[in-house]
Amino acid sequence: MPPLLRILRLNWLRWRAARRTLPHLADPASRRLFMRHVRRHLSWTRLAAPTDPATLVPLRVSELQGETIWCRSGLADLGVVYDTFAGRYHLPPEEAQPVRTILDLGANIGLTATHVAALYPEARILAVELDRANCELARRNTARFRERVEVLHGAVWHEPGEVRYGGLRESGYAIGEAGGVERRAPALTVGQLIDRLGVDEVDYVKMDIEGAEREVLADGTAWLGRVRTIKVEVHPDKASFLYRLGDAIEDLRRHGFFCRPDSHHHACVVAFRGTGPAASHDAVPAGRPDGGAPE
Repeated sequence: MPPLLRILRLNWLRWRAARRTLPHLADPASRRLFMRHVRRHLSWTRLAAPTDPATLVPLRVSELQGETIWCRSGLADLGVVYDTFAGRYHLPPEEAQPVRTILDLGANIGLTATHVAALYPEARILAVELDRANCELARRNTARFRERVEVLHGAVWHEPGEVRYGGLRESGYAIGEAGGVERRAPALTVGQLIDRLGVDEVDYVKMDIEGAEREVLADGTAWLGRVRTIKVEVHPDKASFLYRLGDAIEDLRRHGFFCRPDSHHHACVVAFRGTGPAASHDAVPAGRPDGGAPE
C-alpha cells in the first residue's frame, strides 16, 4: 500500500476508535478533552507522532464510577484508553471465574489493572511493566487500589537477570527491539511473580509482552501448571523467531489447556483448564500455522 494511503487508512481507524471510546468517558469535559488531543496528534505525513510526556490528560471513566485516569498526550496512550474500555481486550474470560488473583503481564500505563481492580473488588493484582516511565504512570493510575494492586518495573522473561529493550512507541516497547533509545530493565520469570502473589495457583494471567511470549511460553513447564486461565496476545512481527497464534495454542495445549480464539481480539488466545461443556470451545486446529487469525 502506498505510504499516503497507509496513513489515511490508519488515521481513519484511529478516528473511528476514538469515537467508539467516547461513550466510556463519564462526562462531556472528558469527551471534549479526549477528542481535542486525538485531533491534535493525527498526522497526514507520518504513521505515528511521539507522545508528549510533559502533558498529562485527565479522563473520567464511566466503568470506574467516574474516577479519573491519566494518560500522556499522544496517540499511543489515547489508543490504550480505547483498547481497555471500548475494546475490553484483556478482561478475564468467563472460564476464569471466580477471579481472586490476577497477573497483568505487560501493564503499560496501568489501565487494565485499574479496570480489573474495579470489576473484581476481592481480587489481588500484580502488574508488571517493562518501561520505567510507563510503570510510574501505571502506579499513579492504580493508586486508589494500592492495597490490592502492586505494579513492578520489570521485563517478563524466561530467566531472571537484565534485558535490553527498545522501540518507537510507548505502547509497544519490546525486548531486543531496534529504534529509539536502548533501555534496560530487570528480568522476572512468571514463577517468581506467582510466588510474589503468595499463592500456589493464580486464577488469571493476561500476557501482552510484545514478542517475548515465545520464550516465556517455551519455559512454561516451570509455571503453567500453576495457572488456571491465561489470555495471550501474540506479536509475530516482534518475536525473535516467527511465532503465531497457532504456535501459542500448541504450546498451551501441551501443558493441558483447552484453547479458544478470543472473540474480542484476533491476535489473542484464551486458554483454560477444565472438562465437560467448556471443552467444546477448543475449536482452533493445532496444526494450522496462523490459528485462523485474520490479516
